[in-house]
Amino acid sequence: MADGQSRPDAAQASPSSPAPVEGTSARVETSPPRVQGPRDRLAHAALDAALRVEGVAGLAAPTPGLSSLGPLFAGVDVVAQDRDRYGLTLHLAARLVPLLPLADAVRDAVASAARRDGLADDLGRVDVRFEALEAQR
Repeated sequence: MADGQSRPDAAQASPSSPAPVEGTSARVETSPPRVQGPRDRLAHAALDAALRVEGVAGLAAPTPGLSSLGPLFAGVDVVAQDRDRYGLTLHLAARLVPLLPLADAVRDAVASAARRDGLADDLGRVDVRFEALEAQR
């Protein structure tokens, strides 16, 4: 098409995505997914806050059979707790530190992040499960 318009079946590439491979029409999206409602925002805020707590080594796979949501949010289960709140279960790996104070620090960090992000009214119970321990490096 000479007028600057592309064919309807032509693959479109945006500046943030690589050019399509010859013979394909799939588009690769490289921008982060959009965070939608309070459930999603709480999950992201909680994970970010938890990973910043000293003594947390990272995310860990949940114990088989105990995670309620699977891969929707890696490292956190988010469930409706009541009409307006969401309960969180964080699945973390910890360094070799006292775990009860670490869990309290994670809960405090998550609550602070929820307040900072305007989600305090949406946050319900926060459970912390240390699924793995890692030695100090």
